[in-house]
Amino acid sequence: MKAIPAILILSLCCLGSGMATGQDSSHTYFGPDGNVTVTYGPAPPLPDQGRPDFDTLDRNGDGRLTLEEVESHRLLHSDFIYADRNRDGWISRAELNRWN
Repeated sequence: MKAIPAILILSLCCLGSGMATGQDSSHTYFGPDGNVTVTYGPAPPLPDQGRPDFDTLDRNGDGRLTLEEVESHRLLHSDFIYADRNRDGWISRAELNRWN
């Protein structure tokens, strides 16, 4: 069985203690091949853009929203695959209403 380097064990302990508090933190580890800085913490929340308006997002007026059309609404854009319930590549008005 291979020995686990002490720095790895120490790193995991430090990471675990900082993550439990939910705060941003960083640690720099010094090694023979150079330094490594590890930064971790909770992801920043997406901005609250309110409820997406179908007619505003549907720029070409074809009655469906493509991934490109919803780029301006970050939450809907990141959640596109879930809003597109039938996975046909676009979001209908009914799908958008169910997503909200």
